[in-house]
Amino acid sequence: MIRQAWLADAADRLASAGVPDAMRDARLLLRWVLDARAEDMNEALRVPGSAREQDAFHAAVARRANREPLSHITGTRLFWGRGFRVNGHVLDPRPETECLVAEALH
Repeated sequence: MIRQAWLADAADRLASAGVPDAMRDARLLLRWVLDARAEDMNEALRVPGSAREQDAFHAAVARRANREPLSHITGTRLFWGRGFRVNGHVLDPRPETECLVAEALH
């Protein structure tokens, strides 16, 4: 099965679980599993994936369907243009905090 089919199935599963912007999250998870650059994703979706990739992607989608934050699944969160490692033991930087930082620097 080509990766595009995985993506469509994952987006449906996430949408059914009530995850907002399910296709975006599914695409980000697949990109993370494939360790692919954003500009390479269209090509990556056209080819079959390995069983290991499929298993890893399905596991990540299951975690997201259970409402685990995307950043905790991938282990990273962008904040102020930098990537930070995050997990369930740390506070996840929020986008709103960037506004506070910008105001403080102003």
